[in-house]
Formats: sequence, C-alpha cells, structure tokens
Amino acid sequence: MTFDQEHALRWERLVEEFSADGLIHLTYGLAEVDTSEKPSLCADLAMSTMSRALIEQHFKHGCLAFDPLMRALRAGRLEPLAFDIEAMEMASDMLSEMRAIGLKSGLLFPLPPQAGCPVAGLIAASPLSYPQIVELLQREGQRLVARAHLFHARAAGELMRRRDGVATLTTRERSCLQIISRGERVAAAAHQLGLSEATVELHLRNARHKLGARSLPEAVARGLLYRQIDAT
Repeated sequence: MTFDQEHALRWERLVEEFSADGLIHLTYGLAEVDTSEKPSLCADLAMSTMSRALIEQHFKHGCLAFDPLMRALRAGRLEPLAFDIEAMEMASDMLSEMRAIGLKSGLLFPLPPQAGCPVAGLIAASPLSYPQIVELLQREGQRLVARAHLFHARAAGELMRRRDGVATLTTRERSCLQIISRGERVAAAAHQLGLSEATVELHLRNARHKLGARSLPEAVARGLLYRQIDAT
C-alpha cells in the first residue's frame, strides 16, 4: 500500500467511525495565518465529505465556512464545541448546502497547531438535533476527541506536503530515513534492511531531493514535518 493510499484509508475509516455516531459529514482542515493575521483556509489544506467543487469555491478567496467556529479555534479553546446549524444566521453556500441535505447540528474538534498552520480543526455535521448532539458529546466526547487527534497526528503533515508540492517518499526511502532519524549510520541502515551501503545512500539522496533538503538532518526534519517518517 502506498503512502497516499494509507492516507486515503485513514480518512475513510474516520468518516465511517464518526458516521456510526450520526456525524455523517466531516470537514478537516488547517488554517494558515497571513501577514495581516487573518486566517485563510485553502482547498489544498482541507479534506471534506462535502463536494470538492464547493470546498474550492468557498475557500479559494480565503473565505471560511463557519466564522463562529473559526473564532473558537483562534481563541485557543481545546475542548470540543457543539453547534446548532439551524440557528446560524451567517450567509454561506456551504451552510445552505448542509441545511438542504438535512444537517441540523454538529461538533467542532479543535486540534493541536502544526508548524506553519497554527489553526486546525475537525467539523463533524449531523442530522441530529442540537440537544441530541449535546448529549452525544457528553456521552462519547472523550472517545471522539481521541479519534480526531489520532487522525490529525498523521493527516496534518500530508496536507502540508500537498500544499508544498513535495513528492511522497517510497517505502525504501522512508525506511532508510527513519533509521537515520534515530541517530544511526548508513552502515547500520544497510545491515537492518539487508541492502548495500551504496543502495542506502542512493535512497537517502533521493529522499533529500524529494524533500528539498540540503542535508540529512534537514531531510529528517522535513520528513517529520510532512509525516513521511515517525518521531522516535
């Protein structure tokens, strides 16, 4: 399975798990802050079960679907927030579409900031009424928060990789760089992987090129940023 396939499968599993609780539409994204400190969310930094065309239309000018929710995220709140779609008064194409398909409420899960993207969150919308969504949060909130954080831990780097146009590493490139990230030498990587040192060096050179790194330490740092390798 390729890295992109793993990422797609993680998203599918998240959607399936949340749908089992009545949270049938998910939008996960990272928001960047520009020089004027206004948050902007672009389509390349978002995943959603809503139509891609709608996401791109709404975000291409830095617009945000749920201003009250963005304010909650920027305020640095950590706890999940229940919201009432039926009671929202702001004008939004996405909000109109959500109402049209019967969505009435939802949950916002604030997520830890990532380098270059200080605001992150998962919005889970539902046909449940607002009182029902509040009850779901009280009953299952801890489990849902943990699941959202687990997804975010891997997905954030993938979205930033796409934003920056960085190619994915092959399995061998990732394995070689992972071993180097633990402070081990090329000889140790070759021994562990059953490869020649020349082959390991080739994989590492290719990894540096793909990650736009000038050295192995920088490649490790960028590999961690883009979640191509894991922190050890």
